[in-house]
Amino acid sequence: MKTALSFLILTLLVAISSQGAVVVYRRSESSQYIGQGYNVRVSGTGFTVLDSQSLTGFNITAFNIRGHKYFTTSSFEDGLRSYSVTGPGGRAYAAFVGSAVTNKPAQFEDKIEFSIGANSVLAITPTNTVNLPRVVNTVGRAVLVPTGEAGIVAQGHGVASYSKTETRLANSLAETPGDSLARYRASLVSRGYEDVTE
Repeated sequence: MKTALSFLILTLLVAISSQGAVVVYRRSESSQYIGQGYNVRVSGTGFTVLDSQSLTGFNITAFNIRGHKYFTTSSFEDGLRSYSVTGPGGRAYAAFVGSAVTNKPAQFEDKIEFSIGANSVLAITPTNTVNLPRVVNTVGRAVLVPTGEAGIVAQGHGVASYSKTETRLANSLAETPGDSLARYRASLVSRGYEDVTE
């Protein structure tokens, strides 16, 4: 019996360690939109959910503007390039740079984003750690031209902070980044938020 139990535990440990673990960041962002006769500030909160090994995943951001509750989702890695740099005292930093010109059905976009964070050891499960930033600061700029309308300039900044609680929850549920995104999306929809992702 002990041998069978030991084998079962070993099998489970191998299965768990072979899966990519999830890393979850809580995000907050603030943007200013200027154009079409307006100057509007918008704030949002949400999550970035990443596979700890491939750094692929999703962003989900919720907004409440004058009582209108909505959210958007996007792939984390769309047009993103990552770099490692060494700062003072040999400290490693992760930098992410994204730029894209896209022509979506609803609008044309020309955007750039820059993010940086100092790497730290993050405990993503009770027995598993990764070396990623604990806090990531982001700045972004864009020109948006809705189809058939005048252009809008957008500028903003944001902060993403590692969430040990959300990360441990996602990993205890054996979620992939897509599973976590689906859970967050369902939670927002149940609270009356509308998905306006293109």
